[in-house]
Amino acid sequence: MTEGEYSFIFIGGIYSHTVLKLPKKDEFRSNYNGNTLTLTHPHQKLINQAKHVLSAIQTDTLYARIDGINQNGRLILMELELIEPSLFFDMYPTSSIAFARELKKRSR
Repeated sequence: MTEGEYSFIFIGGIYSHTVLKLPKKDEFRSNYNGNTLTLTHPHQKLINQAKHVLSAIQTDTLYARIDGINQNGRLILMELELIEPSLFFDMYPTSSIAFARELKKRSR
């Protein structure tokens, strides 16, 4: 894996942000200690593919994280996180506000 693993974050079914996880040198796992996390803006085509993955579960979710790699412009799904994922609020602080608003809306 040369490009790294993308984590597409959705709050209330709406795309929020993407984090690129790069493995440390001489390691192939991007979720291993020593990896590098970067807020990134991937091509809209990849975002659309992540949206398609989320729509396929046909469930209204408070949040979701879709992890995958880019293989020649095609998102290869590695993981669909719906329970206790890291949503990387520290990397995109306004996403925590969107999350709080969505949670408040759903708790009424």
